[in-house]
Amino acid sequence: MTTRQPPIGPVEAGNWPSTLAAHAATEAGHVRVHGYSLLEDLARHYDFAETALILLGAPPPPPELGRAVNLALIVLSATSVQDAPIHAATLSRRCGAAPRAALAVGLLGLTEQASEQLDVEGTPSAETNASELWALLPRAVQEALGSPSSDEQQTALAVLRHAGLKSRTQLLAAVCMVRLPIMAAEINAIRPGGLRDYPMQVPDYVYEESK
Repeated sequence: MTTRQPPIGPVEAGNWPSTLAAHAATEAGHVRVHGYSLLEDLARHYDFAETALILLGAPPPPPELGRAVNLALIVLSATSVQDAPIHAATLSRRCGAAPRAALAVGLLGLTEQASEQLDVEGTPSAETNASELWALLPRAVQEALGSPSSDEQQTALAVLRHAGLKSRTQLLAAVCMVRLPIMAAEINAIRPGGLRDYPMQVPDYVYEESK
């Protein structure tokens, strides 16, 4: 009896590595992230905000910077059902989407929302004021950032950049991470099929024929 060998094409015939490289987390008895043990190092010596910063690839922050990161993440968590990502997620849940699907819809929206926020970084918003956040930041962080921004969200992003989150991927992940709990809570409060509770005419829709 003979066995047929699978056909070898130009992709299969290439000289490829035999293992998948791990750049952040490795598992050798227990998980280590960027070289740190989750329980022995991170859980023992850092709070959640500091741990999230380290998991995203930034260096461990000194205590004052850790407090500033905690404040920044709390500020960046601000969102509500009036924002498109949560609105879309809860609407999909009303239409019968499973929780995992509603979360996926919302996460896509959160990513786009955060991306737009990064694109306008440095442009002050008329809706927020950073004076309260700035007053809460440790003096060393204030001195490192220089002058205060007039926008609370942009000040929070500046704190994360100062703490080591330099890339767009890191910042997008941080913003989505802290907005996810509010989105999940809103989804959890929705009754599937509950379209009677949805304000269908707010705002009024204007139908226009396509040209």
